[in-house]
Order: sequence, then structure tokens, then C-alpha cells
Amino acid sequence: MTPTLVLMLGCIGISLAQIPTTCKKISPCICKDENGRFVDLRPLARLDGTPRYHDVPLTDGLEASKTVYSYNPCYGFNEGPTNSTCKNVAVCKSTNGTSNFLDLGNQKSARFTHFDNGNLSILYTSKDKNFHTILTLYCAEEVGERVFYVQGDMGNNFTWLQLWTKYACPRNESDIEDFEFDDTIIEATEPVFSTPAIPHVVTMTTRPEPSPATVSLIVLLLLAILVCVTLILAVLVGSTLIRSAKKRLFRDTVMYQPVPTEPQAYYDKNFGIIL
Repeated sequence: MTPTLVLMLGCIGISLAQIPTTCKKISPCICKDENGRFVDLRPLARLDGTPRYHDVPLTDGLEASKTVYSYNPCYGFNEGPTNSTCKNVAVCKSTNGTSNFLDLGNQKSARFTHFDNGNLSILYTSKDKNFHTILTLYCAEEVGERVFYVQGDMGNNFTWLQLWTKYACPRNESDIEDFEFDDTIIEATEPVFSTPAIPHVVTMTTRPEPSPATVSLIVLLLLAILVCVTLILAVLVGSTLIRSAKKRLFRDTVMYQPVPTEPQAYYDKNFGIIL
């Protein structure tokens, strides 16, 4: 493999380093990737039966019914009256947080998958198997604790949530803090789910604004790619110039006369005689 190709592949790998190709489920909020690193959302979880993100409206704010969504990683929570379906759930949908509570997924059903340009995601399914929620995880080291967005209903009873957090970045086991964890929620087997809806069915007029830290990271990545492209072009141009210089150096521009092997007569214009 040529140095130029290695350099190009290295540049491409910079932007993909934090997205696991595979991530084996350890618990509803922990998975282990192909490199032995862990994605662990426990620092964001509440253990008191309430959701970490409570009554969050749609990101675009266009839904007239004022539907809101609640979510808690790792542990189930309860929301609504005694007859509400949101009991021990991971995701709950309601109207204004006061009526029409609907289970959109429970912790036991959590499955790690990929969605939205290959980003690591968690797929939840309701107890009655009729509703599904995709929580897309975006590795964002510098945005602080979390930034949570609700993109809403994608059709076919699928809901799309987004979570930007440093805890979505794969880490070595030694880098994970020792948070309390209830071993009883660890699943021994993976449940079976149908294929989630395709992302392009979502209609969005706006999208969440990235934090300044995220913008800085994007700028750094673009600068790294620009440097790599510049180096590649420099190598190609330099190689072309060297080849061109060699051609000019050895071009047959000097005419050499063969050395005669026998005496030859020639005219001497100074003396007007032929020697």
C-alpha cells in the first residue's frame, strides 16, 4: 500500500473512530464494541422511578397537540395515573404531560443497533409490541452532560429521539466510573425485533443547533481532512514535477557527430585548400 493511500485512509478514519461497528448488549444502557470498549449511559440514569428527561416537546415545536415525551436510560419509570400504560417504561408519550399516556418502549426490550448515518442507537419496543422508539446516540465529548432532542413520529408507530452526550463515546473499562448498577436488569438473551423504519420518512423543517464545542470539533475534522488532501496533492504534484524534470534533463537536445574512423578530406576556408 502506497504512503499516499495510507495517508488518505488515515484521514477518513479520524471521523469514524468514535462510531462502533458492532456493540454487544451488556444491559439496557451498556454495550461493548468490537474493540473491547464500552458505551455506558448509567451516569445519565435516574433510579427513583422518574424520567431523566421529562415532558420534552418536539424539537421543531410544530405539533399543535403539544405532545411531550419522557425518557430515562437504564431504569424504568412510571408516569400518569394508575391506569396509565407508562409503568416501568423507558419512553412515554403524553399530551401536555397530563393525559393520554402511552408506552413507547420498555427497558427490557432495549436492543443496540445503528441508525441515522450509522450512528449507534438503542431500539425500544412497548410491552404490547405495537410501538417502537429509536434513540440515536451521538458521541459529543465537549457538550457537557447531555443534549436531548425529540424528532417525533416517523410513521409506522416509530418515534425518533436523539441524545448528544460524552457518555455515547466508547471508553475503556478503566475509564468508566463505578456507578451503582442493578444487575437484575441485565438481559441474558437478545429479543427479536422487526427492522425499524427508514430515516428518510421523517419530515423536519429545522434541526437542533450544534453546540460551540461540536462546531469546533467539526472545524478541526475539516481542517484535518484539508491538511490530508493538501499533502496528497503536494505528493502528486511533486511526483509529476520530478518526472518532468527528468525528461527535460535527458532529452536529446545535443547533436553529436560520429568520430571518423578513416582520414577524410575537408575544405579549409582560411587557406582555400582542401586538406
